[in-house]
Amino acid sequence: MNVFLNYFRAVMLSCLLLSMLISCQGQNQNASEKTEIFILKLTIGEKVHAIGKSVRTILQDKQQNIWIATFGDGIFRYDGKDLIQITQKHGLPSNNIWDLKEDSKGLIWIKTQQKLYSFDGQSFKNQQIEVISGLSVNTQKIDLFTEYYLENNQVKKFHLSDNPLIPAISNNNNGYSPFGIYRTLKDSKGNIWFGTDRKGICKYDGNTFTWYNQPDLCLAVRALYEDKSGHIWAGNNGYGLFQLDDNIFKNISQKYHLDNPDFVNKLLSKKGAMSRIWAITEDKSQHLWVATIDNGIWMFDGQTFQNYTTKDGLVSNNIWTLFCDNKGNIWIGSDDNGISIFDGKTFKTL
Repeated sequence: MNVFLNYFRAVMLSCLLLSMLISCQGQNQNASEKTEIFILKLTIGEKVHAIGKSVRTILQDKQQNIWIATFGDGIFRYDGKDLIQITQKHGLPSNNIWDLKEDSKGLIWIKTQQKLYSFDGQSFKNQQIEVISGLSVNTQKIDLFTEYYLENNQVKKFHLSDNPLIPAISNNNNGYSPFGIYRTLKDSKGNIWFGTDRKGICKYDGNTFTWYNQPDLCLAVRALYEDKSGHIWAGNNGYGLFQLDDNIFKNISQKYHLDNPDFVNKLLSKKGAMSRIWAITEDKSQHLWVATIDNGIWMFDGQTFQNYTTKDGLVSNNIWTLFCDNKGNIWIGSDDNGISIFDGKTFKTL
């Protein structure tokens, strides 16, 4: 009997040790598969007390710092206390910045008119670009920076055309293309959406390009957004706000009588119109915010639109970008007078 008990205990101990070994190996494998986060420590720039006038992009990084791209005054970083400006004298390749993104590892990516740079807090690295057209892409595993994307540590660039196997000239000085990309969005399903200059909107699922090119979409699509419910929104420079419904982009500006045919026909802006849209975001109450380049911003609660302009404390009616921070504040970047911050009650300036 004792021999049997000793044998049984030995077998159980062996099984326990084997189980612990497999568990440890699995934990080590999972740990190795996790993305290593880079902690960016800013070592360049100078402290200032005012931001540039012409704001292009606002983002909040993984360390909760606010980054602001401007056209003419470089980049600003705000940590809640100090405002740091980074310009060409600190090594920034250009003071005219079109876009900023943070990748999944914590690096900041900077888009100028022609090039893309990565920034580690100390120096800027010019990225070599590979042009991609008509190839399969695992869209779930890429970092997207407007028309550029990062895949397996290699930077590539999307080009669009009628024939997806033939790149069109896009976003460069070699010539104009109606396929020029103004805005991109990677949605929760991994689809990539492209807002173009004159060809409407294109969806790419990693293998197939699907075009939405109804006539009222084909004017400079400058805004693309997915709300918390998974709805896709778009805005262009002329016909206004659209929502994807039953695989058709329906004109919301027209539905709420906020369109402006005079701009489309005569390039004339109209007070109280929501037709020239540059940006879209959503607050913590799931209210949609829409920026226009001529009539301030609009808030949509699902039933009605409310317009905010300089009469309400906005720094400008010419709004280029919107961003909702992790506290629910709406950051409003203007084209000509800096930034307003809306806390749910009042507007203040940075």
